[in-house]
Amino acid sequence: MIRLCDKGTVPVHRHEPEGRHMIKDLAGLLRERAARSPERVPLIFLPSAADGADVPLGYAELDRRSRALAGALQQRIPAGSRVLLACPTGPDFAAAFFGCLYAGVVPVPVPPPLPGAMADRFHVVRADCVPELLITVDAWAQLLRPVGLPILAADTVAADEATAFRPAQIHPEDTAYLQYTSGTTADPRGVVVSHANALANLRAVSAATRATSADRVVGWLPLFHDMGLVSQLLHPVYEDFQAFLLQPQDFVCDPGRWLREMSRRRATSGSLPGFAYDMLLRRVPADQRAALDLSGWRLALCAAEALDPVRMREFAAGFEPAGFDPAAFYPTYGMAEAVVMVCAGVPGRPAAPLLVDRAALALGRLSAADTGMAVVSSGRPLAGMSVRIVDPHGRLPLPSGQVGEILIAGPSVTRGYWNRSATLVEIDGVGHLPTGDLGAFLGGELYVLGRTADLIVVDGGAHYPSDVERTAAAAHPGIRSRTCAAFAVPDGFVLLAETDGATDRDEAAAAVAAAVHAEHGMRLTEVVLVDRGTVPFTTSGKLRRGACRIRYLAGDFTARTASAR
Repeated sequence: MIRLCDKGTVPVHRHEPEGRHMIKDLAGLLRERAARSPERVPLIFLPSAADGADVPLGYAELDRRSRALAGALQQRIPAGSRVLLACPTGPDFAAAFFGCLYAGVVPVPVPPPLPGAMADRFHVVRADCVPELLITVDAWAQLLRPVGLPILAADTVAADEATAFRPAQIHPEDTAYLQYTSGTTADPRGVVVSHANALANLRAVSAATRATSADRVVGWLPLFHDMGLVSQLLHPVYEDFQAFLLQPQDFVCDPGRWLREMSRRRATSGSLPGFAYDMLLRRVPADQRAALDLSGWRLALCAAEALDPVRMREFAAGFEPAGFDPAAFYPTYGMAEAVVMVCAGVPGRPAAPLLVDRAALALGRLSAADTGMAVVSSGRPLAGMSVRIVDPHGRLPLPSGQVGEILIAGPSVTRGYWNRSATLVEIDGVGHLPTGDLGAFLGGELYVLGRTADLIVVDGGAHYPSDVERTAAAAHPGIRSRTCAAFAVPDGFVLLAETDGATDRDEAAAAVAAAVHAEHGMRLTEVVLVDRGTVPFTTSGKLRRGACRIRYLAGDFTARTASAR
């Protein structure tokens, strides 16, 4: 039986944490660690300056600072209040996050409101969650004062504030934090993550990745994103392994620094968005690669998007001299609505691309072929997760091999968004959350194909933008890799791409149009070639095809760029 229902009106799996000393909330997780292993150091913050020193943060110190911040918060705002966290990656962010949990208030990690996408995200989040207070560091306070919120600088909170701290009464289903989505297809939405959700996903991720306290991660992802927060802060504390953390801007300035730290620290795990793999290939020269030792890297995750077969092949070949094992590529599928991870592969098993027939795919079938579109499995559902494929229109379950919308359910799946109701689809008595993603199962493994909102339909056949974009990027050397965006318009569909400054745009546009027609049998309405930095991405590096379409229809590109039909 299948019916639509409001979230909360169907039986929902209520997770009852067990094991790991019966921890029922994230605050209790840190308290347990501090009580049992006070001197152990899970977090090491790496300096930006070449002559700087590592800053270790042990459980005892993190607990002490969190109590002081909690005491300061409890004197200022009531339990349940939302608090913006705008701190650089460092001890202050960690203490502020756990301090909010200790105090029973809801942390909302945000980027600093720097001009551009970060400022847009900051202001959308601020308007949506209506916070009572903002936590930052003293050095950022002046920048954030115009926001108009009371400010608490985490690095100025005195230790004696802890005397005012009273442990909050926390239940597993209480809201732990708000995690705002990346905003790929719409404004960011605040996912309401409960303590039970977070602990359930941490437990399932540990099982899937075979994590142990011997693991080591080197990270630079922003902590205001779900992958950064969970994999670089919460998971190290949960599994008691060490995380060595850089500032995001340190990676951007010198991507090779991250690899050098991976080599130096003998890291076993590292997560990168797709564009970062490209940056490493472009900006780390061959002589530096040979000096690295990446043989210990057993989990190479692609944050925020599916593994790209071309990118996998190029990166594996480029870093073979450093000892990188292609079997380290670790396919996953996840989202903030499930805390971070829904499906995952098997550690150490090569993530081999599968070629699927484009003609069959256009009709909604995933069928292996000798030539066609290359896709990579995202693995199998994590323990406790239900993943179903349904017809996007009637929401009826589809068999293996049929493409439809991906729906998810389980203890990690959150109860919805802040100030927004969520509509579930009940399947066999369990409410499943529609993800807006398209995919299919084949051989028991999930293949994620793209977003329903991005699908291009031509003459009744479905075409996947990522496939068309790969063809376009390879059509001419002047097209900047990973900057192509294919999207539908009322009179056809358009390919937008960035080019290098010296590129003959007429020649490049003609090459793109010819390649797309030859490979996909589609005639582009227009090829629009734009300057570097024009194509919009989210702060997590996801291509915003919807924003490209809106700007194209508004005529935003015509005055600044050359076009070819």
